[in-house]
Amino acid sequence: MIARGIECLGLGKSDLDVTDTDAVSHTLQKQNPDVVFHCAAFTAVDRAESEQSSAFSVNRDGARSVALACGEMAARMVFFSTDYVFSGAKQASYSPCDEPDPISSYGRSKLAGETEILASGVEALLIRTSWLYGSGGQNFLRAIVKRAQEGKTLRLVDDQIGSPTWTMCLAEAALDLVGGSASGIYHVTNAGQASWYELGREALSICRIEGEIEPISTEDWGAPAPRPQCSVLDSSKAEMALGRSMSPWREALKRFLDEEFE
Repeated sequence: MIARGIECLGLGKSDLDVTDTDAVSHTLQKQNPDVVFHCAAFTAVDRAESEQSSAFSVNRDGARSVALACGEMAARMVFFSTDYVFSGAKQASYSPCDEPDPISSYGRSKLAGETEILASGVEALLIRTSWLYGSGGQNFLRAIVKRAQEGKTLRLVDDQIGSPTWTMCLAEAALDLVGGSASGIYHVTNAGQASWYELGREALSICRIEGEIEPISTEDWGAPAPRPQCSVLDSSKAEMALGRSMSPWREALKRFLDEEFE
């Protein structure tokens, strides 16, 4: 953000509870932003099955609170959504025009957030993305590289297909879409598709680690929440608005790992 000359303020959970409508309105009125990037989310997919109230409180009600506050002051809103708003039954890439059909509580809660924002009338950019990894927060790639370095066998699902996406690529695209005054629903991911098994193999290959990886099925994995079998997102609408193609996922992965383990 500094390199782009943009003044920004990042607020964490301890700074602002997005489910507190009055607090959200007060904070935004005080800061008077031009654009609000709403990144707060309940992202624990499996826990959302048993904690549906919490998931909807953050993902639906929190989104509504931010949308209403942005509307009060004519600020633009950017909301990050997910491939999980789709069932994955299409067996082809999903465009922003495809009808959502979530199969998990997490997916339903994020779709409910989208619906609240669109109903609020605020000028909003809704970005659906997928399979995020980056230097902050929980990191699937860092975890599997560490396990492989320790000589542990990795068990990775090979029957779920998506588009692995580096958060840096997502952030750059989001800023450029905002700069181009984009609004409505866009899909933004790195190009191409892979299974979790393929992603893990590629990561170890880039890091030159000879680890053992066992492909397993979603059923064998046994997670509480159902996952879309194929949730590849079609980013062509975003690429047209950006005037460029999204980086292939393998290229983005190598750039991330080179930085992460330099």
